[in-house]
Amino acid sequence: MGRLEQDYREALDGLRFSGAGKERIMKNLMEQQRREPVKGKRFRPLRTALIAAAMCLALAGTAFAALGGILSPRLTPNIDGKGRFDGYTVTGKLATYPLSRFGDGFRKAGKENPKGRVDREFSSFDEVRSYLGENIPCTWAQDWEGGYTVMLYHDEKQNIWGSDVVSKSPDGRIEIWLRVLTEHWGQDPEKVGPLYGGGPDAVMERLDNYQMPNGCVAESFTIDRTMVGGENYSTCISFFIKDGNMYEVSVDGELEDPERLWPEVQAVLDSFE
Repeated sequence: MGRLEQDYREALDGLRFSGAGKERIMKNLMEQQRREPVKGKRFRPLRTALIAAAMCLALAGTAFAALGGILSPRLTPNIDGKGRFDGYTVTGKLATYPLSRFGDGFRKAGKENPKGRVDREFSSFDEVRSYLGENIPCTWAQDWEGGYTVMLYHDEKQNIWGSDVVSKSPDGRIEIWLRVLTEHWGQDPEKVGPLYGGGPDAVMERLDNYQMPNGCVAESFTIDRTMVGGENYSTCISFFIKDGNMYEVSVDGELEDPERLWPEVQAVLDSFE
């Protein structure tokens, strides 16, 4: 290893990067040095300048990545005060859309019920999309069978703050849920959660995250409950975020091993485009 490379490595050792990150920076520096050879007395100041520039770029890139991580919504495991897994919390900001992007029917429906919720029933997701508005990015499981309920919510001033789209399979065991927020969402989009479906007596177990074919990452867990009659009732739930919107896929079943429900959830996740 030459003196120049040794100096670079010594400078990098003072920064908090992973080994792989340091190697990438080192490789870029050395390639630049080979492209622009330096002679004589100019070597030391130029070497120092290169190191400083590389450090600035590396730190700027790290800051940018951290900023992107904050702004891009993702699901983070939530741990309660006793150190137990308690579902997921959204880190970053979910999407909020101006009402002008929603369909006319959706906006008019918000004025119908002063109690804060208006339901609409649809037989296909194409009808749901038309109701929400073609400018709202959303998707659904392919070849899904089941009706759809779109629940519209507004505040006491008739400002629509969001909507849930829910559909169950014909046997009622599998459910898909989508939440879309508007510009009138009254809570902090960075403080959503914990997302869970258990109670104080439920046993929750986190599953490994799952890379979906559409590029999304699903975070999943199982809930095992003992019913009044003594039978075990289990649910497997997955959450994922696409285009800033929250999705949930869940499967219920009376099984002793709740993880046996995961393949059914996975099959639905795989069908999302």
